[in-house]
Amino acid sequence: MIRSLGIVLLLSALIVPVCGQDVVTQEYELDDVIITSHRGHYRRKGNTAVEVMRAAIKTKDSIVNVNADEDRRFETLTLKYDTTLFSIRQWENDSLVLWVGADKLFDLGGLQDNVRKLFKPIDIYRNSIDVLSMRLVSPMSSTMALSYYHYYILDTVEINGQACYDIAFVPFNSGSVGFSGHLYITQDSTFRLLQYTLYMPAAANTNWIRKMRCTNSLTGKNEMEIELALTRKAKHSITANLATAPTTAPQVEADSIVPRLMEKPRLRSLALAYYALADDYLPTAAIRDNSKWDFGPIFSTVSYNQQEGARIRIGGMTTSSLSRHWYASAYLAYGFKDNRPKGAASVLYSFTEHERHPYQNNRHYLRLSAGYDLEELGQSYRVIERDNIWNSIRFDYSYQRMLYVARIQLQYEKEWHNGLSLLTHIDAANYASNGDWLGKNYYHDYGWTAELRYTPGGHVYNNRRGRESLFNLCKDAPILRLSNEMGYIPEDKVFYDKIKLSASKRFWLSGFGHVDADIEIGYMPAGREVLTKLFYPTRNNSLIGDPKAFQLIRPNEFIGDRYVGGHFAYYGEGWFYNLLPGIKRLRLRGIISYHLLSSYNSGETTHNMLPYMEMTVGIENIFKFLRVEYVRRLTHIEGLGPWERNGIRIAIKVTM
Repeated sequence: MIRSLGIVLLLSALIVPVCGQDVVTQEYELDDVIITSHRGHYRRKGNTAVEVMRAAIKTKDSIVNVNADEDRRFETLTLKYDTTLFSIRQWENDSLVLWVGADKLFDLGGLQDNVRKLFKPIDIYRNSIDVLSMRLVSPMSSTMALSYYHYYILDTVEINGQACYDIAFVPFNSGSVGFSGHLYITQDSTFRLLQYTLYMPAAANTNWIRKMRCTNSLTGKNEMEIELALTRKAKHSITANLATAPTTAPQVEADSIVPRLMEKPRLRSLALAYYALADDYLPTAAIRDNSKWDFGPIFSTVSYNQQEGARIRIGGMTTSSLSRHWYASAYLAYGFKDNRPKGAASVLYSFTEHERHPYQNNRHYLRLSAGYDLEELGQSYRVIERDNIWNSIRFDYSYQRMLYVARIQLQYEKEWHNGLSLLTHIDAANYASNGDWLGKNYYHDYGWTAELRYTPGGHVYNNRRGRESLFNLCKDAPILRLSNEMGYIPEDKVFYDKIKLSASKRFWLSGFGHVDADIEIGYMPAGREVLTKLFYPTRNNSLIGDPKAFQLIRPNEFIGDRYVGGHFAYYGEGWFYNLLPGIKRLRLRGIISYHLLSSYNSGETTHNMLPYMEMTVGIENIFKFLRVEYVRRLTHIEGLGPWERNGIRIAIKVTM
C-alpha cells in the first residue's frame, strides 16, 4: 500500500501471494497513470480466499441477524435526472408511496409492480439474489458460489474493532451476468460476514444498466445505487439511490414529481411510447389524469384478415376521472371485403375504487356486454387480439373457420389478496357460418363458464392487458388455472361440457438463465362432444411469436375432445454467447423452446398416436429489444411445403 499526498492507492496486483493464492488482474487509474498486473492462473486448491469463503458459507446458516428485516428494507428512494433531484419515502405499509401520484405519467399499477420487482431488497445469504428482474448467483451461495466466482484476499481491515479479510470476487467469465465486489469476513473462528459491496461488472450481459453498486453493513446503513441509461455512452441518465435512512436530498410530495418530470422532453416521449406499447390506450386530454375517455386499443385501429380484408376499428373506454365505480367501453369496426359493420359495447360496475381503470389490482366488478363481430372458431388469443395489426402479418393466409357472432355476456370477476381469483360469465350467442363446412347456416349457444386462478406469492399486474402484458416483469410465481365451460345448443339438442386444467411456472437456473414451463390438460365427458365446442389448439400463424402457442399448426388440425399440451422454453440469458470472443460484445442471448400436443377425438375411427411436436431456436436481445426465432415442425410433416414445415417468428422483449 502506497500513501502519497493524502491519496491512498491500493496496489493489490503487487501484493505477494499468501499461502499460494493467485494474483488478481486489476487496473487502477490515478489521473493519467494506469497500473496493470499480469494475469495469473486462478486455482481453487490451496487458495486461502477460497478456504475462508468455504468456511463462511458453511457457517452462514447459523448466523442470526436480529435486525435482518430492517437492514434489508429500503425506506428512501432518491431519483436524479440530469440536474433534477428529489427524494421521497418509498415504503409505507409495504407499498410504494412514490407512485401514488405518478399515474398522470405512467400506469399506476403496472409500473408499481415492476418497480417492486426491479428494486427488490438484496439478501446476500440466499443462493440466488433477485435484482433488476434478474436472478444472479450470490457470492455466498451454498451451491454455486465457489465455482461461479473467483475469490482473492486483498488485505486485512478492521471493522467495528474486528479484524476482517477483504476478499474481492469476480465472475469466472467477465461477460457472465453476476456480481463483483468485496466481502469483509471476520478472521476469528466464526468467519462472519460483517459488510459487503456489490457491483455490476461493466462487461456483464445486461441492458440499460450503466452502473450498479450495493453497500450493506450488517450493523449499519445500507444503500443501493443504480444508474440507468439508453446506452452506456448516453448523455442523459436516471440515477436511483435507495437507502435505509432519509437522505439530505429535498423531500417532496409524490404529486409534485409529475410536473417536474414532464418538463423533460425525452421523458415525455418515453411516456407516450409507454402508453402505446404497454397500455395500448392513449388519453384524450393533455394531462392524463384529466382524461375521461381513453382511445384504444390503438394497435387494432387498422388490421387485415382473409375474411374481412382490410379492417378499421375505432373505440375506447372511460376512466376513473369520470367515475370510480361505473365504466363504459365501445368500438365500431368495418371490413372492406365483407362489407359488414361490427361493434360492441359494455357497461361495468366496480365494487372497489381504482385510480385509473377497473382492471387494476384488487379487481371486483360486474360487466354486461353485447356485440357483433367475426370470430375464429375455437381460437383464443393470449398476447395480442385477433384484429391487432401485428397479428395481420403472417405467412399463412389459408382458409380458417370464421363465424359471425352476436353475443350478450354477463361477467363477474373477484380477486383476493391471497392470490386466488374467480372469473365467471354466462353467454347467449348466435353463430352464423360463412361457408358450408358447418352443415347449417347458424346455431345458438347458451353457456356458462367459471375459472379459478391461484397464484401463490404472485403479484397482480395492473396494466390493462393484465398479467399477460409483455411489460409485466413479475412472472416468477406459479399459476394454476381450473376452468369449466358448459352449455346447450338447441339446434343439435345437446349439452356440452369442457374441463380444462393448466399450470405454469418459471424455474431459475441462477447465472445460467431460466426455464418457463406450461402444461395444459383438456377433457370432455363422453356424450358431451360437439364439433363446434371441441378443443382447438392455440395457434399462432402471425409473424409475431407467442411462446405459449403452436407456431406451425395449420387451421383445423389436431382438434379433439381431450388433449395434453406443453410448452417449454429455455432462456440462456447470454451465458453461451459470453464465452465467444467478439460475439459477447453484442450482448446476445439464446433461447430454445419445445412444444408438444397429444390430441384425441373420439368421433374419428382412426388415430395417429404420434403427438405433434415443434421446436424453436432463436436469438434475443438484438438491439436490446428484438427476438428472432427459427421454428421447425418435427412431426406430421408428410405432404407439407417448406414454409409449412419451417417458419420465422419475431417478438419484442424488453429486459434488463
